[in-house]
Amino acid sequence: MGSEISYHELAQIVGSDDKTVHKYIDLLEQAFVVFRLPALNRNVRNEIKKGKKVYFYDCGISQCYYWRF
Repeated sequence: MGSEISYHELAQIVGSDDKTVHKYIDLLEQAFVVFRLPALNRNVRNEIKKGKKVYFYDCGISQCYYWRF
């Protein structure tokens, strides 16, 4: 929760490809289930290198996910 995401790593876990995972994250963002924030850093170059972090709007959803799996 709130960590940098890798679409490739998520795709391997789910058994899909990167584009599909990216589309699902986009759909979850459009449905206001999650939102993305860019990594913050004082150095602009490091900020560009780092990926985005994904957060849940409702912490109960993320807790339900962690308790089930």
